[in-house]
Amino acid sequence: ELQDDCGRDLVHYRREAFDEQWRFLHEEEIKEGVLGWMQGPPGTGKTTTTQAFCLSLDMTQWSLTFLRVAKYDDLTCVQVTDKGRRWLTSDAEDGGKVLERVLAEL
Repeated sequence: ELQDDCGRDLVHYRREAFDEQWRFLHEEEIKEGVLGWMQGPPGTGKTTTTQAFCLSLDMTQWSLTFLRVAKYDDLTCVQVTDKGRRWLTSDAEDGGKVLERVLAEL
C-alpha cells in the first residue's frame, strides 16, 4: 500500500495494458533473456511502461538499449550502462542506418 508523508493512502491507477506490458518485459525479456519488441497503436502506454520498467532495474547489473521507432517520426535511442547514458536521435530518413548501427552493437 502506498502512503503519502502524512500517512494517507494513495491510489495508484494503472491501465490493464500497463500490467500486461510490464509482465511481458519481466517474464519474456528479463527471465528468458530475449530481445523483445512492443508494438501497438499510439497511446497504449508502450513507451511509458518501458521507461518505468527500465528505471526499476539495478543499472549496476544491467545495461539497456531503448529504441523508439515510429513510422513517420524520428528514431530515438537511449543506451544506459553503469558507465553512463548515450542518447541518439535521427530523422525518419536516416533512422534505418542508425537502427542498423545500434543493433549491430548489441
